[in-house]
Amino acid sequence: MDEGVDGTIFDPLVTMHNANEILTATMDPVIREAFASIANDTNAAVELSHHTRKKAVGQDEYTTADARGSSSIVDAVRGMRVANQMSRQEAEEFGIEDGDRFDYFRVTRGKANMVKGGPGKWYRFVSVELPNGDPQAEIPGDSVGVLEGWDPPNTKVVLTDDDRVYFRTLVAGNPTYRDDVRSKEWIGIPIARRLSIDLDTKIGRTRAKNVLASLLERRDLAIEERQDGQRHVRRYVVAGDRRGGGRKREDQCDSPEEE
Repeated sequence: MDEGVDGTIFDPLVTMHNANEILTATMDPVIREAFASIANDTNAAVELSHHTRKKAVGQDEYTTADARGSSSIVDAVRGMRVANQMSRQEAEEFGIEDGDRFDYFRVTRGKANMVKGGPGKWYRFVSVELPNGDPQAEIPGDSVGVLEGWDPPNTKVVLTDDDRVYFRTLVAGNPTYRDDVRSKEWIGIPIARRLSIDLDTKIGRTRAKNVLASLLERRDLAIEERQDGQRHVRRYVVAGDRRGGGRKREDQCDSPEEE
C-alpha cells in the first residue's frame, strides 16, 4: 500500500505455493486466505496466472472447467479469463494462413461476477525492433514480441434479393458450375465478379465461400452430384427449391446464414 501498487500478477500460480492442487482442502485456503489477504491488506488487485489441463479428444477450446487442479480455485476467485489460441477453423474463416494462426489468441471472461461476459477480445503477437542497433554498422536492433489488440476481418457479405435472383438465373443457364474451389468452373468466380471480391487473397476466397454457403442455406442454390464427361462423379451447383425440397441432396452440409 505504501508503494502505491494498484495490482500484482503472480505467474504462474503453481510456483507460488506447495499445496496439492487437486485437493480442495489445501487449495481453497491458498486462494481465499493467502492471496485474498494480500489484496485486502494492500488494497490492490491480485491476478493469478493458472495453467489448464490438456484438451480432451475432440475438444475445440478451453473453458473455466479446464483449469488444472481443484475446482475450488475457480470458485474462490471473483473473475476469471480464459485464453484460447486461434483454431484452424477460425484461421480459415478470417483468411489467415495456418502457420500464422499461432500468433493470435482470444481472451474471454470465463467467470464474471461483476461485469458482463461479452464475446471476448482478440490479440496477436507482433515483432518490434528496438532502437539499440547500429545502422551505420548495419547492425539491427533486438527484435522483441509484443501484444496488440486485433479485430477479425469481416468475412460476411450481405446479399440483396437481386443478387439471389442473379445467381439462381446464372446456374440455371449454365449446368457446369461446381462447388470445388480447384475447378475452373468454381461458382465462386462469378460470385466474386458480381460482388467485387478479390479471389487472389485468402480472405476473399473465404468471403466467396460464405456467400455460397448462404445461397445453399436459403435454398437459392443446391448441390447435385452427377457424372462429368469422363464419367467421374462431381458436385455441381444448380438452382434450388426455395419451398424446402427440390434437388438439395442429403449430403449437403448447411452453413449458418451469413447475412
